[in-house]
Amino acid sequence: MEPGIYSVHTDAILTNFSQKIAPNIEDCQWRNIAPIIPVKKKSDNYVVFNQADRFRINAQKIADGDTFPISGFGYSTDSFSCEQFSQGTNLTWAQAENADDILQLRLEKTQYCVEQTELKMEYDLAAAIDTASAWDNYVTGTTDFIKWNDYDTSTPIDDFHTGIDTFVKSSGKFPNVLVLPYQTWSVLKRHPELLDLLGAHERGKVKTELLADELEVEKIIICKSIYNSTQKGQDADYGFIWGKNALLLYVSPNPGRASATAVHTFAWKPFVVRQVVGEKEKTDYIERYGWYDYKVVASNLGYYFASAVA
Repeated sequence: MEPGIYSVHTDAILTNFSQKIAPNIEDCQWRNIAPIIPVKKKSDNYVVFNQADRFRINAQKIADGDTFPISGFGYSTDSFSCEQFSQGTNLTWAQAENADDILQLRLEKTQYCVEQTELKMEYDLAAAIDTASAWDNYVTGTTDFIKWNDYDTSTPIDDFHTGIDTFVKSSGKFPNVLVLPYQTWSVLKRHPELLDLLGAHERGKVKTELLADELEVEKIIICKSIYNSTQKGQDADYGFIWGKNALLLYVSPNPGRASATAVHTFAWKPFVVRQVVGEKEKTDYIERYGWYDYKVVASNLGYYFASAVA
């Protein structure tokens, strides 16, 4: 009797394919929104120059021989305090030596720690700035403007320009960045007002560069990060980290001494990955950790559109 098909083959793990759906850390925009400032100590103070003094015109016309007018400017201080962010995992020596090559367990566990810390940073930044309470100037959909999903009567471009005017009058700076959560951008890119910006020879698809050019901002950041809000053992519940809002910002292209920006990430020790050998447990421990503090350093360098879409 000839052997059957199931007796001539034993199923094994494929060596050229495995499936993995994991966070795309390139979707985490916290570094682009809140530039990193390296600091030497975990906590310290920084100088805040008085804005009103710098914009007040004190210079005067004087006659030859007159005493020149004297005025000055004040400053105060604010503080930061970095906290540690960390994610660790372990790889037993038995796992490492017996795992099939396709698993690449050491690499995957390292990537897991990177994904976890990046998602945490993104989530915490959204919690800190994706809210009206963080900013001096904000408006709310339905209350102050028509939500942009109402394609018949809403006017998002006018709303943005109104926000820019208020921004400039409040800060003396023009916003250079527009932060759009994906749920907001998904509505805006199909809005008739934005589609009308397209030339006759262009395809009927709005790109961020088109809106950036209209608003005269340097770039538009689309926040796409997804996370699972449930605990281990529960059914997954996926959602966007960022809400259905929008935020105009001024972000310094060269943050440092005497620079203006809306939000900073003070970093005492930037993220590093380390491996620790646990001789007693016969395990290698993998950790990614760093010390950071998010800080809205200029609450008038943001203009927030709350509940911009339904």
